Amino acid sequence: MKNVILSISFIISAQLNAQIGVEWVRNYGGPSTDRLLNADFNSTTNIIMTLGDTGSSSGDVHGNTAGSTAIWITKMIPNGDTIWTRCYNNSLLINPFGKIKATNDLGFIVFGGLNTIKFDGNGNQQWNLNAGCADLIENSDGSFYLLGNSEIFKVSSNGIFQPSIPINTNLNGPVKFIRTNDNGFLVGSQENGQDGIKFIKLVKLSSTGVVQWNRTYGESSLSYQDYGSYLSEIKQLANGEYIISATTGVVIPGTDVIGNHGQKDVWVFKIDVLGNFVWNKCFGSSQEETLRGLDVNSNNEVVFTATYNSSVPNGDFLTNRVLNEKNPNYVTGGTWLVKLSSDGSLFWQGTYGYGSSNSPYALKFIDNNIFIFGTSSSSQGNNDENNGSSDSWIIKFKPCSSITAPTISLSPNIVNCSGYTSQLETINTLNTTYQWYKQNNTSGILANIQNQTNYFLNNTSEIVFNGLANYVVLTAVDHCPAISLPFAFEPTYIAPPLNQNICLVSVNPSTGKNKVVWEKEQTQVIEQYKIYRENTQSGSFDLIGTTNYSDSSVFEDALSNTSQQAYRYQIKYIDTCGNESSVGDTHKTLHLTINQGVGSTWNLIWTAYEGVSFPSYNIYRGTNSSNMTLINTVASNITSYTDNNAPTGFVYYQIEILGPNCTPTKSPYNNSKSNISTNDPSYLGINENLNNQISIAPNPTTNLTTLTVSQEFIGKSFSITDFAGRVVLQGEILSLNQTIDLQKVARGSYFLTVENTNLPGFKIIKE
Repeated sequence: MKNVILSISFIISAQLNAQIGVEWVRNYGGPSTDRLLNADFNSTTNIIMTLGDTGSSSGDVHGNTAGSTAIWITKMIPNGDTIWTRCYNNSLLINPFGKIKATNDLGFIVFGGLNTIKFDGNGNQQWNLNAGCADLIENSDGSFYLLGNSEIFKVSSNGIFQPSIPINTNLNGPVKFIRTNDNGFLVGSQENGQDGIKFIKLVKLSSTGVVQWNRTYGESSLSYQDYGSYLSEIKQLANGEYIISATTGVVIPGTDVIGNHGQKDVWVFKIDVLGNFVWNKCFGSSQEETLRGLDVNSNNEVVFTATYNSSVPNGDFLTNRVLNEKNPNYVTGGTWLVKLSSDGSLFWQGTYGYGSSNSPYALKFIDNNIFIFGTSSSSQGNNDENNGSSDSWIIKFKPCSSITAPTISLSPNIVNCSGYTSQLETINTLNTTYQWYKQNNTSGILANIQNQTNYFLNNTSEIVFNGLANYVVLTAVDHCPAISLPFAFEPTYIAPPLNQNICLVSVNPSTGKNKVVWEKEQTQVIEQYKIYRENTQSGSFDLIGTTNYSDSSVFEDALSNTSQQAYRYQIKYIDTCGNESSVGDTHKTLHLTINQGVGSTWNLIWTAYEGVSFPSYNIYRGTNSSNMTLINTVASNITSYTDNNAPTGFVYYQIEILGPNCTPTKSPYNNSKSNISTNDPSYLGINENLNNQISIAPNPTTNLTTLTVSQEFIGKSFSITDFAGRVVLQGEILSLNQTIDLQKVARGSYFLTVENTNLPGFKIIKE
């Protein structure tokens, strides 16, 4: 068939394993082989009816007089205590895999072989039809519909055949049917595909047997795997949609089976009222899983049980050493219980029993109460006891509906040279055991990455996150799972830069020293910067200082003498792993000299700035260092200029380039200036003492010193910086003789500058 399959995003609420709220476990039987094959739960009277076969005649088994295998029926209350047990001659049901259903009159009916037998509430036979059926439905008046090969038989409450409903379609081996919300029927059967391999056929009938639609699922134009798909259960939801379940071995593309993990899987899909897919998923591992029971509650949540053969976590089958203490050694095979959300997402899962010693055969999901019915041959794991060769086995689970799930939060990122690292941790922590899972980006399967007692993920192989991944965490409270929603984490990985370039080198007008300016790379993998200056040998550079990444990206070369020469600088960075980067571009500063020509003319000669491209040099002139104005601009390939119109007296000159806009952590920079060159012999650039304006004494000092200023400086701010340009002390000038406390300042040489003035700084020495 060709159905339109909806495009489904693979969304996982949580694919996790735990001992899901075991309330009680019971083993029933005698010294011989005893098996539980089917069960039903009467929600009106809270009565459990079980059907099995037995070879015992003692222990929990009563009434077996045949001396061989007999039909064994038990009636019990919800805590597992038996009301009575009965044995019947096996000739009543030659099919050992018969079924039992509780009836509205507190009795029960057994079917599945060549006979259909009705019993009262005490186990007494009421009627016996010499007709078998694959499935049956009880009506509100106590009558029954029995599904045959070509018709639906109606039988009265006292076992009398009524007019049947013909099925106007070909059914091969019908296995399931239900009464639908519109008073019709949905019949499920097997169809033979290529080479006799099975696929599923669903036929929707009206109340009179008219075919409304007829569809097949699991077929393919390609070759089948050997197993095919075998229908297990049909459930209708309140909104008219259906849940269909099967065991499938179809793993090839082109079929309706989506996501088979290999060999046999549990196949569950939802269809609408016309048979179109709503969602469609397989659950299992690379080994074999066989569906043994499925049920749906009033919230449209799905629970199924299956046998499994996997011994290692893979696919959807995930074992948990921490929480699954009943099977701590990964015993191969066993009973698998899975709960799905209404959208088909895997909500939780658990493994029970003790390996292949336990096999489930039926499941009931009443509201949030779950029962597994099966057979056990072990006294270990989830087993009450073992009475002999094998026992009837029942597990009742707690609802586990009120447990608050943990949520995953992301602690602040730490970034180092290898990428982002982070600590995922849970809030709403509930217990002392946790298990972390990570989704495989290719298969979508969650794989266990850490078992521990910590609420945070600290697996060293997982702390580096590159690309999108979903993470989930599981904990347990009173054996009930508390499972987080997936936490999607996709950091933007920032690789370390190849190098760090200088933006500009200029002169600090307050100190007369060179300042190296760079723009920080926007990354968290740089720990510090190293600044280098060329020494007396061409191409040889010495380290002159370091700054932290968090500091201002302006470094002042306290040992530079800008009035004497030009300097060349380089910068590197150290990453958070201690690696030193390659060197960035080399920058050479402007150095200006002047000499007087004929008359009042002045000749200017400067070194070319290196490190950035720029179009022009700006030439400034003034009669002092604070009133300089632009007098001309020359091309960037010119490094000399004659000022033919200089004023008489003292003249001051400075060269400037306009470079890129540099935005370090302090004020922005967009120019580089040379030293100030002048014919004024009193201009020093850096003054140790500004007579009649500002002075400081004692200097050098140990702790306290006095800043003496003239009246015009009252109210101005001052700052004391180290040679790297870092401010170590600042304040406001409040008096003509202000005491400055340097007690908390380390020993060394510093510069004091007065803000918002044109005064150059001067040196302070702390001893």
